[in-house]
Amino acid sequence: MPLEDLKEGANSLEGTCGVIENFGWGQWGLYSVILRVYYAPEAKPHATGRIVSPQPGQTIGDNPVIEIATEGGATRVDVVAHCLDLDYDGDGVFEEWVEAWHQAPRRGDPASIRHHVGTAEAGENGVFRIVWDTQWLPDQAPGGVSLVARIANADGTVFVSPIVDGLSLDRPERSVKLYVSNDVPEDFGVRVKGERSCAIDLPEAAELANAKAARLYVRTWNGSDELHLPLRFNAFEFPIGGVSHHYGESLTDIPTDHLQSGPNTFTIRSEFKLHDLELLWPGPMLLVEYAK
Repeated sequence: MPLEDLKEGANSLEGTCGVIENFGWGQWGLYSVILRVYYAPEAKPHATGRIVSPQPGQTIGDNPVIEIATEGGATRVDVVAHCLDLDYDGDGVFEEWVEAWHQAPRRGDPASIRHHVGTAEAGENGVFRIVWDTQWLPDQAPGGVSLVARIANADGTVFVSPIVDGLSLDRPERSVKLYVSNDVPEDFGVRVKGERSCAIDLPEAAELANAKAARLYVRTWNGSDELHLPLRFNAFEFPIGGVSHHYGESLTDIPTDHLQSGPNTFTIRSEFKLHDLELLWPGPMLLVEYAK
């Protein structure tokens, strides 16, 4: 965005869409916008800092403590990881800087960061500590994890730390695998007694025999349980966990006795006469924890 188009105080953003005669509904929903303005380091006072633990190239275990040393009056630190994970932002990329911004719980609320390593809003002598919950983080390639910290001061100016890369995740006693959908319909929505499905392929029975737990992640629009029928994973039925006419997401525990080798069928159904229950790209994603 050209800097000359920005002004002090309130700035307005307007979206437009094409017109279909006698249709009457807009085709694009714009819920929240984030504008970042970048400054030369010398142009604006800011806090600084770096990740001091872990160090580049180190091996970490589950739920590591991330330590960030700061100077200059830091009041908040967000840490983001580059790794393999669920596609929380819906771009179809599973190995990336993992974060999403979501307007929750209601339309009209400010968007906030979610699904990152974590946030700390209080430090001790300038050192901030964040525990990274890796219980359901998929297994990572050796050296495949990187971390970065965004360090903010009281007026919201953010300094981005150097990247800590080459990290390895070691789990001697367990493993977490990520399985993604295939045959996802381009228009994955249903209404008025509609039913649509996609599949998630799982490994051979010998490997599944070591499964300890499983979780299914689903992103929806208009996924209210008051409007639509429960979701299905094979024969297992469970609530959608979404919101009427808004974006939603849910994590559901799937009993391991409902996992089967080969294709597993995920189904959405609705008898609602108005707007569809919509499943968002890239479709449902399944995490399975195995004993080693």
